[in-house]
Amino acid sequence: MENVTLFRLQLKSRVAGAQQLYWRGNAQEREEGLFLPKGETVSFDTFFNLFSHAKYAKYCGIDGITLTLRGKGKYLAKLFHTQEEREETLLFEREFTDEAEFFADLSALPQEGFVWFSLTALSDALLFGGEYRAQAQTQPVKLAIVICTYKRENFVTDNIRRLTEGAGGSDWKERLHVFVIDNASTLALPQSDLTTVFPNKNTGGSGGFTRGIMEVCSRKDFTHILLMDDDVCFAFETVEKTYALLRCLTEEHKAATVGGAMLILNEPMTQFEFGAFFDGSKHVANNSLLPLEERAYLLQNEQPPKANYNAWFYCCIPVQYPQEHALPLPFFIKYDDIEYNLRCMKELIVMNGIALWHEDFRKKYSLMLEYYDKRNYFVTAALHSRLKPFHSAAHLLYFVLKQLSLKRYDGAELILRAVEDFLCGPEFFAETDCEQLNRELLTCRLTFLSADELSDIAGQDVRVVKPNRKVSNIARAAAVIENYLPAFLFSSKAAVCDEGTAQPTHTFCRRKCVYYNPFLEKGYVCELDARRRNKLRRRAMRLFFRFLKNYKKVVKLYKDGAPALCTKEAWEARLGISVTDKT
Repeated sequence: MENVTLFRLQLKSRVAGAQQLYWRGNAQEREEGLFLPKGETVSFDTFFNLFSHAKYAKYCGIDGITLTLRGKGKYLAKLFHTQEEREETLLFEREFTDEAEFFADLSALPQEGFVWFSLTALSDALLFGGEYRAQAQTQPVKLAIVICTYKRENFVTDNIRRLTEGAGGSDWKERLHVFVIDNASTLALPQSDLTTVFPNKNTGGSGGFTRGIMEVCSRKDFTHILLMDDDVCFAFETVEKTYALLRCLTEEHKAATVGGAMLILNEPMTQFEFGAFFDGSKHVANNSLLPLEERAYLLQNEQPPKANYNAWFYCCIPVQYPQEHALPLPFFIKYDDIEYNLRCMKELIVMNGIALWHEDFRKKYSLMLEYYDKRNYFVTAALHSRLKPFHSAAHLLYFVLKQLSLKRYDGAELILRAVEDFLCGPEFFAETDCEQLNRELLTCRLTFLSADELSDIAGQDVRVVKPNRKVSNIARAAAVIENYLPAFLFSSKAAVCDEGTAQPTHTFCRRKCVYYNPFLEKGYVCELDARRRNKLRRRAMRLFFRFLKNYKKVVKLYKDGAPALCTKEAWEARLGISVTDKT
């Protein structure tokens, strides 16, 4: 058994507007720590500082903790267990001066809810820090962090700085190394003991992450690979907490994937995803849009819905996954993380406090993504679901009719091309130059206008448009119905929509649709073209019947042929490299 620091308290907000994810109460953040005026109470029933006792008991066999606190002044400390929003069970309370260490036996607690503490200042006091420790059986861990980037120099530089400053001492250089895969070959980042940069052919996120996985696997001393997006913000304590959790996993759970929650960078206390689930029909972001400053939603995270994948913005996998299940599919972007998790993942651990902030996906939306999203969706569903041909073909029709209802005819064209390429089977991926294909897709460009120009066209201020985050059955019905209505029924009043979340309910029977991206502060206009709509609808129906006829055959082709796309040799040829063992 070893006395392990499970995680350190986080007292300072890493992102503006996120203070209640760290502590609650009347205190002040100072350079040295957290200042508490006499008589004030600060509580730590917060996303980053609560203790998930049931999860540590399940995954690590830990049923007791030592809470260490360091500060200056006189305090009253109270330790609580909470399993309902308005319920608090006091476990103990103690007074102390400056520093203290408390042990708590948690073995008799219900395996629900979480443990947390509060501090009341009995004098003006300054809290420097603290940590939760426990006795646990440990296993050796060496962590490889793989960051795939394409022209995100500022984000990557900041992320490497945080990792370098956090790692600080020499011990961490033996515990982790950062592999930065630069798909644009433009990153000017000096090599260091902690970081290695690999210029890489632009084969998208799947090619970048795969290159990183290959480089890690060629060095035999790593036990885990943490796949991380470039456009994120995080604290080094999150990596520390992940590392400590991996060390303490019991034999039963040591092959688990550890996933991070995604918080929204521009809404910093809102959780976008806490693990996710894909059933072949749709993918669902678990516990999405929860306001994490509220205790009820922290409790909800303690018992989340079933998940079968975690996106690669923060996903830590055992190095055995690529050794046992080969490498990812060459999807370029979209669904590579979903497919690989469905193929490899044995168990997913998600936990309050293991998270990062990611740019809102609406900022990254472009019409070109419809091609990758739909092509790779169909491949993933073919490999990992039991959808009937008609069910899959119905998805095809809905995807196209939705774009027609939005008057985004270029989007409908891209989806039709995506399905035609899917029906070509795995040979399409083996024979296609993905860089050339991506250049072709980029030629599908819209005419962007400023917010003022769009407001003049719309007759209203487009800046006030609200995103729509949910798809209703009414929206799906609207997508179908509208495309069979004659043009004279359509209103000349423009519909104004958020580009990344627009639904057919917003554009139903409108001749003109104004799309605005609040992050880019620009957008474009699409207009009803009944002739083009009817032509694309007929093309979609022909493809629908072709899809029905050939689906079972195509599924078999993918199940038989996909493994050949995932080998080290295939990826070396695709990337134009040779990765040799570095032992």
